[in-house]
Amino acid sequence: MNVTKDESQVSLSQNFTFTRINSGIACMSMALNFLVLVGFLAAKKLRENPFYRLLIPLTVVHLIGSTSGFGYTIVILTYSEKVRYVCVIIFTVIMSCTALSFVQTAILSLDRYQSTLPLPTSVILNRRKILGYIAATVWLILILFMVVITGTTIGDGDCYALQSFHSRPEMNVFGSLIILVSLSIDILFCILTFLNIRKQSRAVGTHVSSIRTNQTREGQISTSNYPTTTMQYKMKNKRHALTVISFLIVTHAVTSVSRMVILVSIKNDPSTLNSVRDVFIVLQLITYVLDSVFCIISIRPLREIFTCNAV
Repeated sequence: MNVTKDESQVSLSQNFTFTRINSGIACMSMALNFLVLVGFLAAKKLRENPFYRLLIPLTVVHLIGSTSGFGYTIVILTYSEKVRYVCVIIFTVIMSCTALSFVQTAILSLDRYQSTLPLPTSVILNRRKILGYIAATVWLILILFMVVITGTTIGDGDCYALQSFHSRPEMNVFGSLIILVSLSIDILFCILTFLNIRKQSRAVGTHVSSIRTNQTREGQISTSNYPTTTMQYKMKNKRHALTVISFLIVTHAVTSVSRMVILVSIKNDPSTLNSVRDVFIVLQLITYVLDSVFCIISIRPLREIFTCNAV
């Protein structure tokens, strides 16, 4: 589908207010994710925690995606054919950040699952290193793929035409596949993690609650079973980490379903392209905002930093 300049200008005029709203959401997302990133780096407890260390790359991706979203809206607001290549590059960065975000949540889900297995700490740490190498490899492959697709699809046309969904069907298919695979991994391993935590929470110890004697002075020991204090503490931390990753997965799932509905609507009715393009971007920006707000609220060391209650 070719988008003419006149059609693009009409779309620009119709979506001008929406674009400014997108710009505001992008600014909010940039500020919040920057604060979360600073909090992660400033809090020693978070830097030393393996789970929260894996959240740092996700926050960086969200920050880059938010910045790209803001840059995209600025390019649209200052519409000019001279920046058409900048436009398509920014749009590619946004799509890349979306894919990387889903991949990182899958990595987090896998890490949470393997951390609940009855394995020695050394084995878990080695597996975590391997998981990190796998994540880095997948990230590199995704980035290279996006760069190649962008380089082979840039041609003549204005800003809107160059970043048209129809000009890069390979990216749409590849991105949708990444989302589906990542969500499948997320849901599966979150369920398995929950079951492991529930099973281990029932691990018990024996406590002598009382000693009674009868007439013959023979002692009768009364005992009770209960989860050990150490196990209760560990499971509490694991449940909290599972809550964090589950919220991230839910927000990403809602976003991905909405985006796929948009892609299907565009395919069935190409005339809706211009009217839903900005919605496609703002959905991801809203996800970045929700994720950062939830991290600040739910992660205690971050909350202490931002409320000036850190010890």
